[in-house]
Amino acid sequence: MSEKNVHSGHRRRLRDRAQANGLDSFDPHQILELLLFYAIHRQDTSTTAHLLIDRFGSVYSVLTAPEEELLQVPGVGKRVAEWLLDVGRLVTTYGELKPDDRPKIENLQSVNRFCKANMEKCADPQTYYLCLTPTGVIQACSLLCDSLSWGEPAVLRRCLDEVLRANSRNVMVIQFIDVPHPVPEQYDIVHAANYAYTLRAVGAELLDVILVGSEEIVSMVQRGDYDRSLFGEPRSILSEAYLREVDLSDCTLSNLPLTDEDL
Repeated sequence: MSEKNVHSGHRRRLRDRAQANGLDSFDPHQILELLLFYAIHRQDTSTTAHLLIDRFGSVYSVLTAPEEELLQVPGVGKRVAEWLLDVGRLVTTYGELKPDDRPKIENLQSVNRFCKANMEKCADPQTYYLCLTPTGVIQACSLLCDSLSWGEPAVLRRCLDEVLRANSRNVMVIQFIDVPHPVPEQYDIVHAANYAYTLRAVGAELLDVILVGSEEIVSMVQRGDYDRSLFGEPRSILSEAYLREVDLSDCTLSNLPLTDEDL
């Protein structure tokens, strides 16, 4: 196997792993490897990443190091140093955001909180969708349609376009319905399955379809109307933990206790 093919295969595997699981399981040098892919083409970046970590001690220290010190590391030229510093500025700006500025879905309980917080902002009926990273950070929250007919091809095509642009790993459909206790209809069940197949084809996953009524919030996954296991293995940390981290044995979404985040 040629050196080019070896590097190409390694890059692809590292990118696939990042897309599936996020960066939580990555070593510091592997995170830098991933960043260096965008500045160093068709070459091994592992050695340079190791040298950077050995010199500066952490990914953050590399991204905030003086340019003249970065240039002293073998394999780091002007373009690479400028790229790392640009990423560092973005990371610093993102780190200064408040939690409310970057909301996150971690499990079914956090979906409940998110829906409660947004009930008064949404008209009935309306259907929204969330695009999520592998760890649940909300990339987009957009209106899908001013109705409950969310499964129509033209409607889902718009959602799919945004999923592809954001390279989202998880998608959630949320319906706001003007009834106290909403119940999924056959329409929802059929189109959840169809949409799940479509998303799988582009590397994403339909996490759940949520129905928000005036007195109750219903999860189609929790009810068993949408069985995600029929569409393949979980593709992200979020999809693996979505139900597992919430004890649903003696409560439903409608009577989960309020927390300070709900107030």
